[in-house]
Amino acid sequence: IEQWVDKFATDCPRPKWLLPPPEALSLAQQLIDSHLLAPLPRLLELLDVGSPGQGQQRAGGANGGGDGGHRQRMQLHGELVKMKGVIGGLLSTLRDFDFLGHASLAGTPISVMGNTGVLVGQPGTRGCVAEALSAAAPAMLGMSDSECIGEFLVIGGLLASAGSLEHTGSLAMASDTSKLMSKVEQPAAAGLLLLQRGGAAAEAAKGRPWRKQVPRWAAVSMLDQTLAKRGALSSFRSFSTASMPELTSPSMLPPSYRTLVTELCKFSTHSLSTVRMEALPIVDSITKRFPQSIARTCLPHFLCALADVPPPPELAPHASDAGSARAEAALLEVLENAAAAEEGRPEATAADSTAAEGSQVEKDGRVLGACAAFSACMAFWRLIFRDPTLFASALHALMASRTHTSTQAQGTLSNLMLAFSSRFIKPLALTPQSPAFAKLARQMLHLAHPDTLRTNWRYSLSANVVCLMLMPAPSCTQEVMPFARHALALFGSGMLQLRQLAAGTLSLLLTRVVDFKEANPQLVAEVSAWLLSSGSSVADHLAADHTKLEAIEASQDKRGGGLAAMQARYLNMTHDELILKVVAASIDRLQRWPEGGHADLQPQAVRAGLFVVRHARLVALLATVAPQETLRALQPSLEQAASNASSQQVVAYTSEKAVQAAAAEATAGLLAAGTPWMSGAGTGSGPADHEHWVVRATAVQLQTMSLELSESWSLAIRFSVHGLVAMVRPAPTLSHITHAPAPVPSPTP
Repeated sequence: IEQWVDKFATDCPRPKWLLPPPEALSLAQQLIDSHLLAPLPRLLELLDVGSPGQGQQRAGGANGGGDGGHRQRMQLHGELVKMKGVIGGLLSTLRDFDFLGHASLAGTPISVMGNTGVLVGQPGTRGCVAEALSAAAPAMLGMSDSECIGEFLVIGGLLASAGSLEHTGSLAMASDTSKLMSKVEQPAAAGLLLLQRGGAAAEAAKGRPWRKQVPRWAAVSMLDQTLAKRGALSSFRSFSTASMPELTSPSMLPPSYRTLVTELCKFSTHSLSTVRMEALPIVDSITKRFPQSIARTCLPHFLCALADVPPPPELAPHASDAGSARAEAALLEVLENAAAAEEGRPEATAADSTAAEGSQVEKDGRVLGACAAFSACMAFWRLIFRDPTLFASALHALMASRTHTSTQAQGTLSNLMLAFSSRFIKPLALTPQSPAFAKLARQMLHLAHPDTLRTNWRYSLSANVVCLMLMPAPSCTQEVMPFARHALALFGSGMLQLRQLAAGTLSLLLTRVVDFKEANPQLVAEVSAWLLSSGSSVADHLAADHTKLEAIEASQDKRGGGLAAMQARYLNMTHDELILKVVAASIDRLQRWPEGGHADLQPQAVRAGLFVVRHARLVALLATVAPQETLRALQPSLEQAASNASSQQVVAYTSEKAVQAAAAEATAGLLAAGTPWMSGAGTGSGPADHEHWVVRATAVQLQTMSLELSESWSLAIRFSVHGLVAMVRPAPTLSHITHAPAPVPSPTP
C-alpha cells in the first residue's frame, strides 16, 4: 500500500483486494434469510397487516393496549432490531434495487472510480423488503411508540439510500483525519533537515528532501477514507450511466421503491416532532439521490399538507409518464379549489380533509413537517421553479394554507412564504402568451383583490406579492394590462402595505417604459386616465408612506416611544413587514440614489426618512409619461404644502413633517422630469398654465422651509439637477473598453 500511494514510485504492484471466500458469502446469505427476510411475515402479523398487496390493517395487534399489546410491541421491536442489524451491517454491499432494468439505462456506468466490492443477497431482496415495509407503514404511522417508529425509519432509510451512510461516515472520517494530519505530518523541509543531521535518518531522506512525510498509519487511514468515499458515491449513484446520468421520470424507478418512498414521506408529517426529525433527513437523502424523479413523487404529499386537503386518488404511484401527468393535473385542480375558498372551507370539504379528521396536533404536524421539508430539500424548489404545473400547484397550496390558524403553524408558514418570495423564479415554459399563465394570473389577481380575502390581510398581501412577481414586461401589451389595472386600483386601498406594493408595481412598469424603451401606449393611456380620475391618491400615499420617519420619531420620544420600543419593534417584525422588505430590496436596486455606496453612506435626509428616493422616482416617471395629468393631480397638495410652510416656521408633529417631506419628493420628481418647462406639458399647444405654479411653490418652500426640512429640500434640488443633467447628457458607458479606438492618422511630412 505504501508503494501504491507513492505518486513518485514506478513499477509498483497494484494492491490485491481481499475477496471473501464462498463460505463467507454463504453465511451472509443465511443471515439475510434468517434475520432480514424471515422477520417480514412476523412483522406484518404483529401489526395485524396482511401480506403485501393482499390485505389491509386490522384492529388490535401491536397497536392494542394491555399486557398483550405491550408484549407484541416488544416482539415488534425485536424483529425491527434484527432487520436493522442486517441492513446496517451490510449497507451498500446488499444488492441494490434493479434501477438498471430499464431499457434506456443500459450503458457504461458513469462512476469510473470506486466500488463496493462483492455484493451479497439475491436479486430483488431490497424490493421484497420494500414491499413489506410499505404494507406495514400505515400501521406504524398510527403507533404512538416513537422508538419502534424510529427503528422502522432507519430500516427504510438505509434500504432506499444505499451509500448515504458510508458517504456521511467518510466525510466525518476525512474531517477527523485532516485535523490529526495537521499535528503529525512533517513539513516539506523536514527531509532537508534530516540530511544535515546525518545517520540512518539521512539515508532514508535521500532522494526526497523537499517532500512532506506522514506516518504509515496516517497514509493507510487517508487511503481508507478515500476508498470509502469513492465507494459510497459509486453506490449512491449506481444507476448513472453515460447514456442516462439521471433518472428523469418516476416511471424509471421500480414500483416497490416508489411506494416505499411515498410511505416514508408520510412520517415526515407525523404529529410527533421526534418522528418528523428522524424522517426528514431520510427524505432529504432520497431526494438528493433522485432530484428529479423521486422529488416529483414526494412533492404532492407536502403540497396537500400545506393546503390541508387529502391527496387525490390519482396520486398513487404510476408506471407511466402519462399517469404522472394526469395525477399532477388532478393535484392542481384540488389545490385550485382549496385556494379559491373565500373565507374558509365549506363543511363538506372540511369533513373530507385528512387533517381535519384528526386533532389539531395532527393538523399542525402535517404543516410543520411540510414546511421543514421545503426548507431542507432543495430538489423541491428546483422542481417547482422549472415545471409550470407544479409551480401553479405550489402557489395555490400557499394561498390555501390560510386554513391553518394556530400560532406555531402560521409562524412557520410565514417563513416559508418569505423563502418562496426570495427564491422566486418563474418557469421558462410559463410564457405570458400561454393559456396556463393567463389562467394562473386570473386566479392570483382574484385572490389579490382586497375584497376577496377581506378577513385575512396577511394572505391578501401575499397574493399581491405573487402578482407583482408574476407580472410580465410592458412589451407584452395585452398580458400586462390586468396587472397594471390592479396596481392602480390598490392606490385606493386603506392598507398602507397594499399601496406600497402598488407604488412598487407602477414604478417597475414605468421604469421599463421610460428607461428601457419598452413602448406600451395602452399602459400610458391607462395611467393618464387614472391620474385624471384618482390622481389625488398619489399625494396621499407619498405623505403616508414615511414609515422610517415614524420609527425614528418614536425612538426620539416624540410620541411616547423610546429606543427600547424601536428595538422591540425590529425584533418582532410582522409577516407583512418582512415580506415587504424582501420585495423592496429588489425594487430599491433600481431606484437607489445616489448610485453606489453602502446604505449607511446615503445622505442624511435619506437615512432620516425625510426624503424617500422611490417617491421622487415615481413622480418623475409619472411626469415623464403623463406630464399634464401629473401636474393637475399634484397641484392642490403641493400648493397647500407651500402655504402651510409659509405660515409656520417649526414643524412640530410627525404627520406635518411627513406632508412637507412628501412635497419635497414630489417637487423633486417634477423638476427632474423637466415637466414645468415642457411645451404644453405634453399637449403641443404652447406653454402650459401649470408650469408657473411649480416654480412659485418651490420658491416659497425654499424661502420659508424650517431648519428640520432643510436637508430634505437641499436633496430635492440635488435630485432635480441630476435628472435635468441626465436628460441632456447621456449616461457614461464602457464603449472605450468594448470598442477599439479609432486609428490615429499618421502626420503628413
